[in-house]
Amino acid sequence: MRISLVLALLCCAASARAQPRHLETLEGVLAGVAPVGETYDGLWTAGPGGALRIGTEFYGGEASFALHAFPNEPAQPDLPAFLAVRGALGWGARLGLPARLRLTAGGTVGAVHMRFDDEDRDALSNETELTAGLFARLDAPLAGPVRLFAGAEVVHVYTAVPITYRFVQGGVSVSAPAPGWLRRLLR
Repeated sequence: MRISLVLALLCCAASARAQPRHLETLEGVLAGVAPVGETYDGLWTAGPGGALRIGTEFYGGEASFALHAFPNEPAQPDLPAFLAVRGALGWGARLGLPARLRLTAGGTVGAVHMRFDDEDRDALSNETELTAGLFARLDAPLAGPVRLFAGAEVVHVYTAVPITYRFVQGGVSVSAPAPGWLRRLLR
């Protein structure tokens, strides 16, 4: 609850200071993602994965679409491994900091698809579930339009037995002007 309150306050503060730029640039992000802590009560172990994200300025913050894939290995021999692929829409408020650092905090909604390796099982099948999450990222300039970032995310999966993922991530982003046709399409 405290983390949610802090993120909400950061979002409000950044939105109040934000300039009304929309859809002027696109930011492409490539990240390595690692799970933190226990997720499945000892049944599976979430492994490191990767994420792709495309974002743009939108209403005082950044709107984005992300894909994140990560393997999950069974902790017990009678369970199948599975690949989880999560797609999410997000929005985060950006707060400019000294030395051209940026802090972005916000939320996501999406879905995770769990693709099990063993299709012959009656008890487990492939499934897709809704997700909601909170994130925070700190990024720093590297050279020109290239920035490095580190971040953390908590994602709740709405299953019969709730799942909560915790991830840390780091990677690189590149910004470029959005093509005119895309700006016209999205406005």
